[in-house]
Amino acid sequence: MFRPNDKIGPYILMRRLGQGGFGEVWLAEKRSVITVTQFAVKLPLDPDQDLDKIRQEAELWKMAGGHPNVLPIIEADIWDGQVVIVSEYAPEGSLDRWLARHGGAAPDLRTAVRMTAGILAGLAHLHGKKIIHRDLKPANILLQGDTPRIADFGIARILKTGQHSGVATGTIMYMAPESFKGERTAQTDLWSVGVMLYQLIHGLAPFPHGDTSALLRAILMDEPTPLPESVPALLRRLVARALCKDPAARFQTAEQMLDALEAADLSIRSGQPAPENGSGPDAGTDLAATVAVAAPGGLAGEPAPEPNPTTAPPQPPMASPATPRRIIGGTPLAATVLDHPALPEHPATAGTRCASCGDAMAPADRFCNLCGQAAPSHPGSGPAPSARRCPR
Repeated sequence: MFRPNDKIGPYILMRRLGQGGFGEVWLAEKRSVITVTQFAVKLPLDPDQDLDKIRQEAELWKMAGGHPNVLPIIEADIWDGQVVIVSEYAPEGSLDRWLARHGGAAPDLRTAVRMTAGILAGLAHLHGKKIIHRDLKPANILLQGDTPRIADFGIARILKTGQHSGVATGTIMYMAPESFKGERTAQTDLWSVGVMLYQLIHGLAPFPHGDTSALLRAILMDEPTPLPESVPALLRRLVARALCKDPAARFQTAEQMLDALEAADLSIRSGQPAPENGSGPDAGTDLAATVAVAAPGGLAGEPAPEPNPTTAPPQPPMASPATPRRIIGGTPLAATVLDHPALPEHPATAGTRCASCGDAMAPADRFCNLCGQAAPSHPGSGPAPSARRCPR
């Protein structure tokens, strides 16, 4: 058992932050002549440690780094026979504790949306690297300032193209129906985000059952408790789609869900459904302004240069083969963004939007992917077929 002031290699243990099946996590300090730096140190407890398993987790953490909404690993090593995995320290603690301090829910809808947007940005980064988390929940979202950072990849798995990741693992309240059969895809992570968004908005779980067997049955068989009518309709539809029993009816990528969340954010700010042309009160500000793209030759979060009325407007840069991921969170962290292949974007053409909810639509789309409304070019199509939408 570890105790405060124990020294393991260059790290001095200060206080225990948590404990799980893998081991203990401690706040530790690394002291030099000039500075004292704090880290989160993960210490496996199993006396017969499987070094291959530990190496796999460390490599997974290392591969998952490079995004401000993902907590990176600093190093992994063995000192005095003890395996040590070191990551950045998130002083504001977990989203779970943040919710407890705020009475179980976000203070307002805008805060709930912004927090979820950060989680989705980090998740898009992980899925772009073929990693599914498998245990997304508030306790595994750590906060640095107001920036949510996805952590704890201890049971994450590499997602093989066209395959499911087997073994039912996770926390029941945040597990998708198919995960109980050992089926894990990107859509199971998006279900977990939908549960967290519901909780941030309403302060309760979508399936409020204290008994484990009743909770399991509700997740598999029941519809979630409807959000209050005071929640904007666009946001209620977004949560409902994320919590569809059929994975094919959910959002297909984290970026697609993030696009829908931005439309809901605009609706919240304007008090009306998102306008067709993307303009309107405060359009392009607030949440949209926090979505930074690291353009070639600059850092994410840099302000655009002031236009010069005497010169022609600057032309947009040529697209890079590897499109950097969008970032949600604190500006000081934006410079840590690394390029990596983008996930497939939701197909859309500027100016083509759903007349009902404002979601972007491709010219070939017959129905809106968010609300199911027929496209303007197919006015006689009626509502979307049930195969395209959640039964709700």
